[in-house]
Amino acid sequence: MNRAIAPLLVALTFSTSLVTACPVSAQQDAPAAEPVSEPTPADDSEPSVINGVRYRCDDGKGFTADYLSNNTVRATFGTRVFVLPQVVSASGIRYSDGSVTLNSKGDEAFVEVGDKVLFKNCVAVQTLQGQTIEGLW
Repeated sequence: MNRAIAPLLVALTFSTSLVTACPVSAQQDAPAAEPVSEPTPADDSEPSVINGVRYRCDDGKGFTADYLSNNTVRATFGTRVFVLPQVVSASGIRYSDGSVTLNSKGDEAFVEVGDKVLFKNCVAVQTLQGQTIEGLW
């Protein structure tokens, strides 16, 4: 017999005897291997717009607010855009990043920057779908 093959045959015979010597119940009780699941990709999709509203305010000012599915609002004031997280409000709904705050209740809103109200007496005049909502309330 070839000297290189002899140790392999001994090892194979020894491992086979271990398997056959193991009781059947122990073989059956061994936990099945868990299937390896593929990692799920992170959801990098943009939040969807639940409602979009155009507001008209005092002094001829106005802004738009896109209320998003991730409890934020994307408020656009001319060329400035702020994404504000929803925060606790005693009444109505409030979004703030600590500097810019949008407060809304019903079809009315106002915007504060710091401690100054910059957009006052704002009223929703149009929804995302382009429907005019003036006079409905």
